[in-house]
Amino acid sequence: MKSLNRAWLEKNKKWFIPTIITSGVLLIITFVSLFVFTIIGHIKESEAYQETMGVVRTNEVCLKYLGNPIETGFLISASFSISGSSGSASLSIPISGPKGEGYIFSEAIKKLGKWKVIDIVFEINENRFVLLESSR
Repeated sequence: MKSLNRAWLEKNKKWFIPTIITSGVLLIITFVSLFVFTIIGHIKESEAYQETMGVVRTNEVCLKYLGNPIETGFLISASFSISGSSGSASLSIPISGPKGEGYIFSEAIKKLGKWKVIDIVFEINENRFVLLESSR
């Protein structure tokens, strides 16, 4: 029986080994993609993101430069630091509309369990517009 398995492997190794390697690579790509989509989904569900995009989608400057509707890009960058009922978040969100593309930079704080966006900056074509600025 062992010689039969060895003979089968010798006979089929030209396709068997590449198939195993390709399957492994595809499995890794699947898990990484699933991980990335899950993280981005959690970011998009966060109060800091939702509040930021609420301001952006109704802001006259953004609508003037991008048009309507304003959509977000895929590669959102975010940093969250949460400790109990307090925390902070920094977001970098690629956005686009029918007229162009730009970036939103946002900072939020969590105080007593409630998120509040304190700064929002819109950047397009090397121009920066402050959409929301805290009085800190």
